[in-house]
Order: sequence, then C-alpha cells, then structure tokens
Amino acid sequence: MYLLEKPARPDFSTIYNWKKNEANHGYFTCRPVKEIGSVDEYIDKLEAWMAVPGNMIREIKDSGSNEMLGEIRAFDYNPRNQSLEIGFYLPEKARGKKIGAALVKAFVTEIFRATEQPINKIYATTSEINIASQKVLVKNGFILDGKNREHYWIKENRYDQFVYSILKKEWQKMNQTTV
Repeated sequence: MYLLEKPARPDFSTIYNWKKNEANHGYFTCRPVKEIGSVDEYIDKLEAWMAVPGNMIREIKDSGSNEMLGEIRAFDYNPRNQSLEIGFYLPEKARGKKIGAALVKAFVTEIFRATEQPINKIYATTSEINIASQKVLVKNGFILDGKNREHYWIKENRYDQFVYSILKKEWQKMNQTTV
C-alpha cells in the first residue's frame, strides 16, 4: 500500500540525492540538463518552484515503512485550455514494481478532484525509448496524442518525444464518477 503526500522540507534532501545520483538523468528529459548545485541551492529552487501557482509536487511512500519511493510533479498550468503537464520519477530501486502506475493514478485522481483550478486535460511527455513510462501512462488511461520528431538528443542518437494526455471526461468514465 502506498501514500501520496506533499513532501516536507526534510524529504527534499532525498529528492536531491535521487537527482544528483541518477546516472541516466539525460535519458528522462528533453530539457537542458543543468548542474544540480548544492543541496541548499536545490531546496531553495524547489521551494520557489512550489510557490508558483499551478505547480505541485507529491511523493509516494510505502505505507508500512514510510520510505519515499518516488516523486511526481504538475507544472505549466494553462488557464486558457485548463491543462497542465505532469512528470514523474522513480529511483532505480523502485522501478519495475508497479509503483509508477500507483503514483500516476493517485496524482491524476487528486488533480481531477481538486477544485482550486479547473483542469480539463493532463498531459505527459516521454521518450520513445522509455517504454516503462509509456506503459504507466497507458495503464492510467492516457492516450498517445502524437510525437515531436527527434526531440530527445542523447549522445549521438535522436529519439522522438511521445505526447500523451487524458481528459477529465475520459478519467471520469474510467472511474465511474462525476467529479
């Protein structure tokens, strides 16, 4: 069983260590990969990021051990079309255990049930070679909208970026609810 929670300041160090020690960080993003800096700099930046309206971060924890297993974020809220993007991360030891699917399901549910800002669509992007993330999204009802060609440049290789989304009405139908 898992818990989805807003991380507390002491948890930021764990997230920092995941980022700092992830050997393949460049494989998980098409955005510029920057030096992470010190833990204090990272925490300051994370707190500033969290203060931006529409930005959210949650951690998934094992309900028995209380161990942090991963994180998920929402960002780039667009009030015009009521959409936002999500991105999730699991450290290597948590991968392949269906934790990602639980994380995305709980977070999407929280977002679509929230009333602070209306959300019609949640979208996520991933590299064509990140099959695990694609499976997590599809399992949670996300539909492949399209791709951005050669959007990921990893070493000498070029990969397409896949764009997935789920609409609130699709989520409601999947969950038999009238949120």
